[in-house]
Amino acid sequence: MIDRKALWILLLLCLAMTAAAIWRLSLLPDWTHVPFMVGRNGPHTEHGLVLFVAPLSMLVMIAIAFGTKWLVSGPDEAIKTHQRRNRLTLVGTGVMGALMQSFIIGRSLGYGNSVDAEALSRAVIMVSAILVMIQGNNMPKLPWISSRFPAFQLDPWQSARARRFAGWLSIAYGLALIAAAALLPARAMAPIVMAFTPVYLGAIIWNCFRLKREASLLSWKSGEAK
Repeated sequence: MIDRKALWILLLLCLAMTAAAIWRLSLLPDWTHVPFMVGRNGPHTEHGLVLFVAPLSMLVMIAIAFGTKWLVSGPDEAIKTHQRRNRLTLVGTGVMGALMQSFIIGRSLGYGNSVDAEALSRAVIMVSAILVMIQGNNMPKLPWISSRFPAFQLDPWQSARARRFAGWLSIAYGLALIAAAALLPARAMAPIVMAFTPVYLGAIIWNCFRLKREASLLSWKSGEAK
């Protein structure tokens, strides 16, 4: 979920990144060959569409964050609390994407070659991990909201357990990303991060289904009351 302020910030960043990519391509005689980062084997070129990966990824993130508000129901104050808590993670991710886009375009123009691209990639992963951990720390504190899909609809007791599990798992996931960025070789970072992410998301979804099948403490209490 996303509030209006974060939505406008991300949309402006996305438009700026797209405009920068179009401007960079307009300077090239052949937009299928963009001068790219200088690697160990010297400078190389990439297809011009590479410049649109970051804004497209941000657009997908905005669409997902905006669309999730139609998947939940609950008091307005509870939904607004979720939106405010998500703001830091969403805006932080957007700012990092914009910085990476600036770095890529700057390197293609011959600027910033003294900056170590590998160290920058490690720093981006670490900052992303910290944002995930902050989000995980906030999850257990969020108020209860209901899902519009019966398969994901948990009562307040089940939802509290699901948020605690997701919070602890997010912190563990963030620590794993930091360890990967700090210790793994550069070539192994991306595959490991891509392997961690579906496992992390899958475990959260699996736990929701597991809690859905279990008897809720609220149902026990209502049975005792009868």
